[in-house]
Amino acid sequence: MPQLGDAIPSYVPRRRGDTVRRMTPPRIILVVVDTLRADYLGCYGDREKLTPNIDRLASLGVRFENAYSASNFTAPAVASLFTALYPVSHGVYDFRIKKLPPLRLMELVAQNGCVRKAVVDFGFFKSYLGRSFDDMESLTDLAPNWSTEGPVVETRRAVEWIASHKDEPFFLFLHISPPHAPYRFPGKYYEQITTGEKWRRTTELLRNHAVLGGLFPVPEGDRIPDGEIERFNRSARAIERLEVQDDGIGAVRDLYRMEVRVVDEMIGVLVGELERLGILEQTVLSVSSDHGEELWDHGSFGHGALAMHNEVIRTPWILCCPDRIPPAVVVETCVSQTNVLPTLLDLAGIDLSGVPAARSVKPLFAHPAPGASAKGRGDSPSVFSDTERWISVVHGGFKLIAPSKRRRFPTRAAKLRHALRRTKMMLAGNDRRGIELFDLRTDPGERKNLAGRQKKVVSALMVLVDGYYKTAELASVGGTDLSAAEEARIRKELDGLGYL
Repeated sequence: MPQLGDAIPSYVPRRRGDTVRRMTPPRIILVVVDTLRADYLGCYGDREKLTPNIDRLASLGVRFENAYSASNFTAPAVASLFTALYPVSHGVYDFRIKKLPPLRLMELVAQNGCVRKAVVDFGFFKSYLGRSFDDMESLTDLAPNWSTEGPVVETRRAVEWIASHKDEPFFLFLHISPPHAPYRFPGKYYEQITTGEKWRRTTELLRNHAVLGGLFPVPEGDRIPDGEIERFNRSARAIERLEVQDDGIGAVRDLYRMEVRVVDEMIGVLVGELERLGILEQTVLSVSSDHGEELWDHGSFGHGALAMHNEVIRTPWILCCPDRIPPAVVVETCVSQTNVLPTLLDLAGIDLSGVPAARSVKPLFAHPAPGASAKGRGDSPSVFSDTERWISVVHGGFKLIAPSKRRRFPTRAAKLRHALRRTKMMLAGNDRRGIELFDLRTDPGERKNLAGRQKKVVSALMVLVDGYYKTAELASVGGTDLSAAEEARIRKELDGLGYL
């Protein structure tokens, strides 16, 4: 049986004395696709191979085989992305947005003369990221509420902005929400799904299903009506208690895959515009996701809550800059979402020495031959994913999932509601109170819990978890930085996404 010491090698951080050739002008594009699983992309092994544009991007640069989100849903994951800190340090565990630590990396971007633009799907990003951008537009600024054309509108706005700023340093953050449920398809895709013979059975099955039908709302023109959003909210709350048959699971996975196709087409539009403008070679372009989505891989649907298996926390990360990255490199070393932004800035020649938390993984792929598989050097890193309820650590080929030590209850009523929910889950046979251990080298699907037989490995990984909590600079979590009106607006938006 493999032991903990059978490590996946790590990277060697850039030393402060190293020199880096600055990109002139530095152009950085950070694309985050909400809820995108790695294993639904052709370059990550999906047999359908429905993502030619993303696959081509991977062939032009580096693909990280084992990239992990810092959490299992959007708010803490994106906070980690922009702070280069794990949730235990930045303090964001839910959508009650706390004041983030200073965004030092974005300050470096500004100090290097970059115009900073964001085009995002969710308006709540403005509450805790807006101050770090010269301008941030959300979908509701660009289209009707609950627009079906979101990814098209957002991508069009992004490429228009790029064209008008191509000759100056810039940083663009593009966030698009497909394949996040409810599945809202742009017109041509919706027509294909609802009229094509291939899709007839899937459409009929979902339309006639009392619960799953809520995932596939019926649009009115180019938006989803409020009644359909309310139906989705009811479905989102009911799905966790639902025993779904194989044909229903297959139908939902088909819709998810079609949404991934929409994403791929948008990436193709973006890359095509960079090529048309003649700046692809000199642009640092990153495509990743905040987290994935469980599609009944372990008996449930969605993300957040108890979802800590790899279909949720293992994410795609593809990085392209032909002038600086060899083509078709695959990095097998485990990397974290906290590495993304430091690596982009490092590639652009921005000095990171003033941000101690920033850890670039550029040394993993800077010098291998084209098409090489880069495993790095040194000891295995520990990669964490942290929520209020659970924590996961991946180290040496093993993955541990354990109860979080930072579960907080703002009121006694909240604690009682949590106890009631856990009791109901236990009675339904869905409670996971214990520790899970998986050997990802022999069991990538996380089917065989080794915790009872590999107690020494569990103990060693729990030492890493203890160190994670003890060595982190714990963030203050007392109160929000939102007005009552802004909090109410955000709660309404989140309700429409099925979170509340």
